[in-house]
Order: sequence, then C-alpha cells, then structure tokens
Amino acid sequence: MTLYGEKQDAWDIPLNEFLYMEQVMSELKKDIKDNGIFTLDRYHQKKVNPALKTFAELYPKYASLMGELGITPKAFAKIRGKDNGEEVDEYIMSLTGEKK
Repeated sequence: MTLYGEKQDAWDIPLNEFLYMEQVMSELKKDIKDNGIFTLDRYHQKKVNPALKTFAELYPKYASLMGELGITPKAFAKIRGKDNGEEVDEYIMSLTGEKK
C-alpha cells in the first residue's frame, strides 16, 4: 500500500460499481459458455443468446470503469513503471482493501 497510498473514500462508488459489474460480466460469460452463442426461442428458432447481447451492451461501461480505476493492462503497466514485483491481482486487491 505504500506505493499507491491508502484507498480514498471517493473511490468507494466506482470500486463497488466495478465489483458489481465484474460479477454480472462473469455470470454472463458463464451463461454464454454453458448455453452457447445461439439459443432456441419458444418457437424453436435459433436466436442470439440474450446473455451475449447484454454482455456486448455492458462491456463499454465495464471497460470504462477499468480505465477509470487504472486496472487495464495498459494502465497497470504505466502505474507499475519499472518492475516493482507487484502482480495485477495484488494491485486490484490493494484498491479494494481486500487481502490475499
């Protein structure tokens, strides 16, 4: 934590929103993996899985939150600078105040 300082109260809303989005995106990916890209509707016609549509609609917001929090691979590389030995998941845990 000494490298990045302490979590600020102002970060609570975007962090909580990111954690929620992470959960939703994970559930959507699981649905797509389990049920495929296409599903059958009640008339047994092939349709695009609604989870795929929802994932595509939510991804820009998810990516925006990652950028805002500096947890994209590109942003993390900038923050990390020279090799300080910290892994991405350790950095995210430090942002959320969780311990590994």
